[in-house]
Amino acid sequence: MKNNIIQDILPSSGSKIPNIEKPKLVELELVNVKITGTDYIEESFHDHTRASESVISTPVKDTKPVIKINRVNKSVNIKFILIFITAILFVLGLIFIINKYFSYVHIEITPKTEAYTLTKENFSASKENNAPLHFEIMIVDGEDKQDAVFTESKEASVKAHGEVYLYNEFSTKPQKLLINTKIIDDDKRIYLTDKEVTIPGYKTTSGKIVPGSIPVSITASLPGSAYNGEPRDFSIVGFKGTTKATKIYARSNGEISGGSLGLYYTLSPEDKGKVIVDSGTALYNKLVKKLLAQVPPGYIVYKGSMQFTKKLSDEVFQSKTPDGSITISGTLSAPIFKINEFSESVIRSVYPDVKNDEIIEISSPNINDLVFAYTDSNTVINKSTSSFKFNLSGEDTLLWSPNTEALKNKIVGTSKDSLDSFYLTDPGIAKARAKFTPPWQSNVPTDINHINITLE
Repeated sequence: MKNNIIQDILPSSGSKIPNIEKPKLVELELVNVKITGTDYIEESFHDHTRASESVISTPVKDTKPVIKINRVNKSVNIKFILIFITAILFVLGLIFIINKYFSYVHIEITPKTEAYTLTKENFSASKENNAPLHFEIMIVDGEDKQDAVFTESKEASVKAHGEVYLYNEFSTKPQKLLINTKIIDDDKRIYLTDKEVTIPGYKTTSGKIVPGSIPVSITASLPGSAYNGEPRDFSIVGFKGTTKATKIYARSNGEISGGSLGLYYTLSPEDKGKVIVDSGTALYNKLVKKLLAQVPPGYIVYKGSMQFTKKLSDEVFQSKTPDGSITISGTLSAPIFKINEFSESVIRSVYPDVKNDEIIEISSPNINDLVFAYTDSNTVINKSTSSFKFNLSGEDTLLWSPNTEALKNKIVGTSKDSLDSFYLTDPGIAKARAKFTPPWQSNVPTDINHINITLE
């Protein structure tokens, strides 16, 4: 009987096709590859479904079995980790560079100010070098000349007048000279002192004798222009031939003038008064400008301290012809002070509790506008003046200027939160605010050049 091939293959009706289990797709993880020779490759796999490992050896030239294998590329993971770490290091390095080289802080400080008013506050000044307020004397001289018409004539017989300083190098004890004491110059012209005086004794400073001195006015012994002249040295007639002759002497303080003899012309009383006022005012203004121009840098002088002296004598208002000129000479003297010492005296007067390290930061910007007046209206300012008292009036403001460089050195590298404590240590800071770049900075830059402080 002939075999029915199809029938043999297909199941008969009514019969069931047996369930054939589909092969499961096994996921194996390649854990090792080993070449065992030239013909075979040995591969080790881990079966995750059975938690077991198996080894497959295949010929090099044979086609491998169709098996789905999940291969874990460890080199890819390592590269990813290295890239991630590099990125983090780059960001951290960038932040470090920004913080170190591109971080800045700008601090704006509002200095402390305090207004004050002086109402004839008393001060003392002395020539002593260790005095709290030291002063020096400035003296300038000059003349003013105006044309004039002389309307009256007189017979002249006028003695010359002037002023000299008497000096005592003879003794530490005072030396008394009577009125009309005769003094003689190098040209044998004799003058007389106009009043009784006592010359102070000399002092010794650093081994050097400093003679005592006092001014006194003098009058020529005879009338005439021959006794007029420039400053010169004098000796005391009564001391000739004694040990005092060279130790007690006199020197002119300015020109000796006014001596005349014979017919001359004069101004009327009205013209004379007008010339004195006009020429005196013009000369004063001229000398003020001259003195102010000569004040050394770093010194201060007040107009209220200036003393103007006109030198008037009959000779000034005399002329040998009806048409002539009037020349009035004079001097202007004033004490000058070092600005820093004068300011310190004022500051300590209005702010007694100020400390030494604080006072150097304080100024009084308009201190020049204060009004100066001598406590004693009879105070005379000349070369021999050694001390005096004065008062000041007016208003000004004390202005603090904090030491920004010192503050930079204090705060460099400190935390942002500690800045307020540094501000409080400086009495000259009223308020302050800081701006950081970049804004996330938590510390002041360590580079002092990256700290900028300005005063508002």
